[in-house]
Amino acid sequence: MFADKKIMKRRILGACFVLLILWMPVQLFAITIQNGEGAVFYYLVRSGSESDLKSLAANPEDIVQYLLANQESLSYIPPNGFEPNVDTGGKAAAVLGFFARPGDSRYPVSAIYVSAANAEAPFTVGASTLVTSRSTGGELTVDSLAVYPSSEPVVIDNRYLDWLRIPDLARFRDSYVPSTYVQVQNASRRELPISDSLFWSTGGSQIDHFKAIRSDRYLYLLMSSTTELSSGLSYIFYLYGDRRTGSGDYTIEIPVDRPSGIVALWKKGSSTPEVVGDFVHSRYLLEARIRLDSLPAVLNDTGVSADLATMIHDSGLTEEFYFGTLFVRNIPK
Repeated sequence: MFADKKIMKRRILGACFVLLILWMPVQLFAITIQNGEGAVFYYLVRSGSESDLKSLAANPEDIVQYLLANQESLSYIPPNGFEPNVDTGGKAAAVLGFFARPGDSRYPVSAIYVSAANAEAPFTVGASTLVTSRSTGGELTVDSLAVYPSSEPVVIDNRYLDWLRIPDLARFRDSYVPSTYVQVQNASRRELPISDSLFWSTGGSQIDHFKAIRSDRYLYLLMSSTTELSSGLSYIFYLYGDRRTGSGDYTIEIPVDRPSGIVALWKKGSSTPEVVGDFVHSRYLLEARIRLDSLPAVLNDTGVSADLATMIHDSGLTEEFYFGTLFVRNIPK
């Protein structure tokens, strides 16, 4: 049923935050930013001389004006997510942004300053990096009605609102039960009757809704489940450029080991994945975005298809459940 599939090396993915920077191209003054808040962090990088940045720090109200004037350049980090390899332009820089807390009328502003002395350390944005207004002494904020920070069709923020208008690409109701599953132990794989499964319909293994949408830069995915997502769950996409060859060289894995994390691309024969995106999840929903420019050219072709599966790993045993084949050409844009 599946072509040359292997157990994903979860121990590598479990250490992804520590090793992530080693998997990315090294740039001068490239930093890792961890979002320490449960809200989306919108940010941009302002490079400049040390004196320019000191002047900015001494006049924090200027940060608000800079953010509002450069909204089209804003990037974002999902709630409790992280962004590796943020390029500061090879010089001193300020990372300026705000936390878009759902329901708030004003968003608190954050700033961190990067120099040669501290560029190698990961930075966490959160309560300790919030900026104080010189005029009021309180938190510096931006008006939520004054910012339109994303032109993307979806923001992965653990909220379902962006997805309401996007139709299901596939729907697997409670009555869907595969006839078989794959049991993995060590290097062996066995296809067995679903009645023998220990994990089916537990831990998020049973997909309910599946949605997807593309933009010029990203592929966005949403999976929902009828059961709460567990830390042993992975969503698996076995990719085929040409199904007539009978084999696929690439697999995308979304390992649900924490509330937010990476999307991994495995190439056949490689022991280490490439990081191609990120995800966040709540109790029953997972959102992911994949950077299209990080995928091999063959995977950006509209003829690409994917076999969708879930994988549950627990107590040394792995079970895999197949849901069907998806075609890139059917994903709306």
